[in-house]
Parts: sequence; C-alpha cells; structure tokens
Amino acid sequence: MKHLRSLLLLAALIPYAGVSAKGVCQKPAEFVAESLGADAAVPKGLSLAGNLATEVMAILGHACPHSRLRFWRERVKRHV
Repeated sequence: MKHLRSLLLLAALIPYAGVSAKGVCQKPAEFVAESLGADAAVPKGLSLAGNLATEVMAILGHACPHSRLRFWRERVKRHV
C-alpha cells in the first residue's frame, strides 16, 4: 500500500517535471523596492571578520562562505 501511494504521487507529478522558472523575473533593485517600499535604503555591507565571523558561525551552524554581506533595512520614522 505504501509503495502504491508513492507510485501514484510520482505519476501525478510527472506532468510538472519539465516546468521550471525561465530566467529572473525582477532585477534586484526592483525586488528590494517592492519588498521594502519605494524609498528603500541603499544597501549596506557588513564585514564578517574576527569576532563577528565567530558569532555568525555560531548562529548559522557553519561558516559563512562570504566575507562581506549586503543587507537592506526598512526605513522607519522615528518620533522623538
């Protein structure tokens, strides 16, 4: 019975085997603007060196393959 279910699932998925994404839909800047708003901040870089690299490795559970990470931060209006 278990094998029959697996076989039926496989048979149902065969028509989708050739379906895949065709290229990139959005440019990175468009994705960031859509995700964070039109006034998204300029990307910043975080250098992973020394103690910071050790902390990142502890969080990820493995070494980060890059020495510099780009990130964006949503602009938040601060009321003082």
